[in-house]
Amino acid sequence: MNNHVIVFDPTAKDSQSKFRGVGRYLQILRENFPNWIFTDSIENWSLKIENSSFINPFFNFFSPPLFIKRRFKKQIAIIHDLIPLKYPSYFPIGLKGSLNVFLNRIALRSYDTVVTDSEQSKKDIITIL
Repeated sequence: MNNHVIVFDPTAKDSQSKFRGVGRYLQILRENFPNWIFTDSIENWSLKIENSSFINPFFNFFSPPLFIKRRFKKQIAIIHDLIPLKYPSYFPIGLKGSLNVFLNRIALRSYDTVVTDSEQSKKDIITIL
């Protein structure tokens, strides 16, 4: 299978996310793009992905990165905000969180495009990352 759009769906493993912003966001994507493939895991991906596009609709800096090196022809990260990174005194992340932030900054380099939903988030991405 070639030229597919593969969307990471973190709500499959987190039932609360189905009702939060990212869950609603994914619901809208599913309704408007029925031919896209939505998956909760890319670890055991068996389809040919060389010509596929990958969308991470909720790039989470505090979770382990989905991958460090490029795995798809086109990779798009959607970052909604960087509030925990902008105000670390209110959002302590600990050692594990710090390691994940470091690894995700490296992983973000393999993405072709970063999309955000506000001018302030854009400024924060440019300043913080």
